[in-house]
Amino acid sequence: MSADEHQDLKHQLEDILLPHFARFDGNVSNGYTNINSDNHPYFFQPIYSGHVDLIDFDGLITQRQEYSWWKHSLLKQCVIHFFDDSIAILEMQIDISINSEQEAEYFGSGELDSDLTQLIKQLYNTSIYPKFGLVSDALNAKQLINVIQPKDFKIFNDINYNDKTPSDEAVLWSGRVIFQPPNSPLQQQTMLKQWVGAEDDVEIDRHYIGSGNSLVVEYKEIDSWSRVQRICQAYNAILYLLNTKLKQKYSQLAQYDEKRNTRKRKLNNLLRQSIRSLEHIEFCKLEFNDAHIGTQAYRSVLLSEIVEAWQLNQLQELTIKRANLIKSRIDAMLEEQQAAINKTVEYLLSGIGCLAIIDLMISLVSTSKSLEEDHVPGLFDLFRSMPQDGSSWLSVLLVIGIFIYLYRIRT
Repeated sequence: MSADEHQDLKHQLEDILLPHFARFDGNVSNGYTNINSDNHPYFFQPIYSGHVDLIDFDGLITQRQEYSWWKHSLLKQCVIHFFDDSIAILEMQIDISINSEQEAEYFGSGELDSDLTQLIKQLYNTSIYPKFGLVSDALNAKQLINVIQPKDFKIFNDINYNDKTPSDEAVLWSGRVIFQPPNSPLQQQTMLKQWVGAEDDVEIDRHYIGSGNSLVVEYKEIDSWSRVQRICQAYNAILYLLNTKLKQKYSQLAQYDEKRNTRKRKLNNLLRQSIRSLEHIEFCKLEFNDAHIGTQAYRSVLLSEIVEAWQLNQLQELTIKRANLIKSRIDAMLEEQQAAINKTVEYLLSGIGCLAIIDLMISLVSTSKSLEEDHVPGLFDLFRSMPQDGSSWLSVLLVIGIFIYLYRIRT
């Protein structure tokens, strides 16, 4: 896609998304303009970023006793970033105040993590999912260049926006990052170490990255973290969804294998989808590597550490292996079907040939008996002396011999 086509696409999608999510303008441009910017491919650039309206959500949450800390917190930012492959990353920045020892225990016990996950799901249900349904309808009603309409999704079709309530799997996960305030007291630092899962004797120099919780001790790095983590979250989500889809296809393939009479068309269709998934994985892998190369300064180191902590390379290889496994299994099933077809054709042709042999024997006997004696020994003299039943039995014996020979070859 050229730069002009990409800009046209962004403008067209902005016309659809803007009425539902007020535009969020980031303060960093893409490209090697300075050390604070990165050069990322279009695939890992947000197509559109917008603010999420939290009026209905805030009124709902303040009434919930388990979210009492929400009243003492300041929501600085709630932005949703739309990427390719129908992936959206929700970014919330909250200043949380710990005003009592009881709240501190609640914070360090892990309950905050599960509560944040549930809070994000409620936010999605009340303030995002209803608008996604309207966006989906708008995309289905308007054919855009380089955009697949949601009704035609083949791979990322796990969400049905016609449902009144979203599925539990719509929100894949929530990654939590705490930026430790400057000059934090020792007790708070210990509590944050416990929250992130770090050992007490571990000295956190700049940050500590975990699979779910991460801690940053340099507060000024918040923008770098936001930009890098969005890329990793988007790639992680793509791999996760592809992996889930491939698991479903493998289960579907096992059902086909049990039936043994699956039409070749279904297997070919499943094979095409698997090949498409495999090609898409390779494409995403290349784009992610391109994004990694284009990430500068501290953010490049940070991206590498997130990849290692989240085991993205392992997930990537696992997804590729699963796609190859499905492809090889389908190839084997198609070969088995083709072998069975070839075997049937061979037996059919053999049967036709055997009938032709019987007909030939009968014709030779009948013809030889109708000819006049020419006193020249030959083939017809041999068949003239043979009775009709004898020629028939000889034909049958030849046919049986041929079938036995073919059977031994096949087995």
